[in-house]
Amino acid sequence: MYSIGMTNEPNSHRLVANFMTASTPLEQYLHQGGPLTDLQIESVSLTVKNLQIFIDIWKRRHDQKDKI
Repeated sequence: MYSIGMTNEPNSHRLVANFMTASTPLEQYLHQGGPLTDLQIESVSLTVKNLQIFIDIWKRRHDQKDKI
């Protein structure tokens, strides 16, 4: 189970692999021109935007730690 602050490297590999596995069918569906409702589009877009924000914050924090 993942918890905030956990730095278990094998766990992070599994989380990334799970994310990629989960997003692949949606990517394929969109690539094939599958329809989405406005709510579905907004939900996916918001999730991706929030993930990008968290990644940017994480990168800044880890970049600062590396410089110390």
